Amino acid sequence: MELYQLEQFMAAAELSHITKAAQKLSISQPALSKNVHALEKELGYPLFDHVGKNIRLNKNGEIFLKYVREVFAALENARAELRDYNDGSNCSISLSVQAASRLLPDILRSFTALHPGTRFSVSQFPAATGVPDCDFTIQSSLLRSSDPDSCTLLKENILVALPAKHPLSSGTSVNLADLRDQPFISLQKGIELSSITDYYCQQCGFVPNIVFESDSPSTIRNMIHLGLGIAFIPELTWPGLEDESIRLLSVRNIKCIRYINLLWNRHRYYPATVWAFKDFLVGYFAQL
Repeated sequence: MELYQLEQFMAAAELSHITKAAQKLSISQPALSKNVHALEKELGYPLFDHVGKNIRLNKNGEIFLKYVREVFAALENARAELRDYNDGSNCSISLSVQAASRLLPDILRSFTALHPGTRFSVSQFPAATGVPDCDFTIQSSLLRSSDPDSCTLLKENILVALPAKHPLSSGTSVNLADLRDQPFISLQKGIELSSITDYYCQQCGFVPNIVFESDSPSTIRNMIHLGLGIAFIPELTWPGLEDESIRLLSVRNIKCIRYINLLWNRHRYYPATVWAFKDFLVGYFAQL
């Protein structure tokens, strides 16, 4: 059993298509089929069921894929630890930032001041597979973290932002049910904060009337400033959005909060600087 066979099996398993897997690996389709059949023969069990032109992992394949992934994860950990041992001063940290992105410049500036030479790779879009391939993921959630590979960085109130001239803006709080007919400016669907605020509206018996969607907090602020709608605004992680033209009100009839959680992979090798960054994030958010 060779590593190239395992790599080819994994590609076929993840794509559920021999031809597409062969194209991804830059080999011929017959060669890939031959290698997969040889692997099945060596193991003594079929790994795929054929469904038309596609293939699908059977239970044998699911069991085998679990261990193949562990093999490649162990090899990647070995490479990472070797890099750390031989070139530990040049640490690289990868982040998937799906919440609190407005704080990111200050976070990176503050950490690199303490750990010069640290390089960062940052993605602000959810992974297509739903499982980001990075060191840490910062996510927004309805629930506090409970997984051993995660921790909660922040519990944060969600406020309602209204134009200063809005009829409901004179108070300090608002009943969420009173907003059922209001035009909402929202983050795009698929962004977790949007799903969270949709949930709270549904708890109050309505679906928000969304008239504009954006992935930019600054754009949302400008739309509110122009009087084009109202919006949900996280209290601590979207600083600088309130001015003389915008009022931020708390929600009084329902506990409208979110949690900012940090996720990682305990089976992944992390150099000391990466763990230091995790501790730094915990302390940074605690100060908010």
